[in-house]
Amino acid sequence: MTPARIDTAIRAEFKKWRSKPRPQKDWGLLWVLSGYDTSWNAYSDTRRRLEEGMRLGKKIAKINGRKFPVLYVSGYDEHNTNLKQWHAEDVFEKEYAFPKNNLLIGPQEHIRHTGNQFELFPRRFLKGNKKIVIVTDAYHIPRVRRYVEKFFPAQREQFVFYPAQPIAMSPADVKRETKKIIGYSKKGIIPLFADTKKVVVSGATGFLGSHLLEELSASGNISVVPLGREAFKNRKLLRAKLAGADFVFHLAGVNRATDVKEYQFNVSSTKMLLRAVRGVAPRATFVYTSSFAVYQSPKKGQIVDERFPLRPRNVYGESKLATEGVIRTFSKRYGIPSIVLRISNMYGAHAKPSRAIVDQIRHAVHSGKAITVHTDPAATRDFIYVDDVVAALLCVIEHASGKSGFRVFNICTGEELSLTDVIKLAEKIAGRKLNVEMHPDARESATFWRGSFQKAKKGLQWHPKVKVREGLHRTLI
Repeated sequence: MTPARIDTAIRAEFKKWRSKPRPQKDWGLLWVLSGYDTSWNAYSDTRRRLEEGMRLGKKIAKINGRKFPVLYVSGYDEHNTNLKQWHAEDVFEKEYAFPKNNLLIGPQEHIRHTGNQFELFPRRFLKGNKKIVIVTDAYHIPRVRRYVEKFFPAQREQFVFYPAQPIAMSPADVKRETKKIIGYSKKGIIPLFADTKKVVVSGATGFLGSHLLEELSASGNISVVPLGREAFKNRKLLRAKLAGADFVFHLAGVNRATDVKEYQFNVSSTKMLLRAVRGVAPRATFVYTSSFAVYQSPKKGQIVDERFPLRPRNVYGESKLATEGVIRTFSKRYGIPSIVLRISNMYGAHAKPSRAIVDQIRHAVHSGKAITVHTDPAATRDFIYVDDVVAALLCVIEHASGKSGFRVFNICTGEELSLTDVIKLAEKIAGRKLNVEMHPDARESATFWRGSFQKAKKGLQWHPKVKVREGLHRTLI
């Protein structure tokens, strides 16, 4: 987003805080954010906010059978000292008829700014399902919401924001606060937008992951957390990175192993992730990139949709199908919203060298070495460009948030191209003949892959956009 659009988007947030929300029975804790002043004079911001909190407490008690909520206030050490003195003198009970035992004042905590107040907020108040109502000035709420996003990402739905009198905000207040939000976000103190989605990505340095990370990082309302292999060796680190996630994209996996035992990582890593998600990110949607390798090899004319027989033809496909089974079990047993994307033959620039035909073609174009075809050249594949796969993942964020259950979608083009045809097309793009060596495996019969993406079109509002010719041009040139 451009600086002008960011400024406009933040200013629009202030318009939402021109009225007070209606008090509710489940408002169990009122958290008054103190101001900079430590006095109790008529111009004190803290006094005004605390008075607002006590008025609100009475309203809640009125609808809750005279049961008052707890009111918590904490500020500078000097401020807390003064509040405790007034509390001991029964100022709040005598002047405002607010129960003495329901007003809690924070300890000496060396608070210096709003961030300290959130960092030092007693975590015991977060237990249970009671709402925590933050009482502060209206102009302060957009920034306060961001502190909630940062310090309590998993409990943010537990917080309510209540503007103190007066609600009116001057243009100077809005301008000053907008500038603070942008400045603080640049320093990494708070997220840029309060409705930022936290997206955790395993396999972020891989072929698909690096392309996805590039797109996510360009978004103004997405906070990206890459998950490296080291996190799978450290349970505490894994949980810390996953805490409060909205989406977990599990792209990490083994697809080219020298030992079949290496494929066990596909299953074991998924179990680790799901166990951690269940504990620290129960609201997260779990997204797994599977493969067409889980399907039975199709014959000519057959179209592979999500109901096509599941019969993996190799160990890699078996590990992918086993992983899907683990996800399905966790989703059903613990209610984790889960999406499996079965991807056809993905290709694109910067992929690691492999036996995949497009990878070999790219390497041959740049090195002049031969292409070795190990399967029947008449066999067909449903080639899909990496940008289309990234687009499908982004559609999950946009259209699948909050939807429960276990769902499977094919991510493919619905077109099939023979290995011979893709080599000829690459030669046209490269402008020269390629050296091709045919060594088809007589034990492996030709397969004819053509998938259907109709379910993804309806469920994710996604469809492929990059034709093979264009995708090959981007890959080779």
